[in-house]
Amino acid sequence: MRRVTVAVVVVGAGFVTGVARDDPPKGKPTDHEHPKASEMSAHMRQMNEKMVKALGGKDAEYEKRFIDMMIPHHEGAVRMAKDALEHATRPELKAMAKKMVDDQEKEIDQLKAWRKEWYGDKK
Repeated sequence: MRRVTVAVVVVGAGFVTGVARDDPPKGKPTDHEHPKASEMSAHMRQMNEKMVKALGGKDAEYEKRFIDMMIPHHEGAVRMAKDALEHATRPELKAMAKKMVDDQEKEIDQLKAWRKEWYGDKK
């Protein structure tokens, strides 16, 4: 019987992409598991463009949209930085990843506090 695994990746601002593939044999990672850096960079550029477009123009809801999009964006960066802390070997990269976790977790807390203060609700 053939099994199919579906992986779902959440990338900032609630945009979701999915990849379906057959279960790979144990051992060497497949391209589906480790996409090329250039492919991921292109995907991230496209997602960033979509996020900026979704922010829209200056209006009464602009700042709320910014907060609502920036929180998951930072949460994704924190997840990546924590992964780097676990898997990276270069001390310079690990130090930067640690700083990213610390800084962005503080920024997430600040954004959530402003959202609650300014809009009376918590997301």
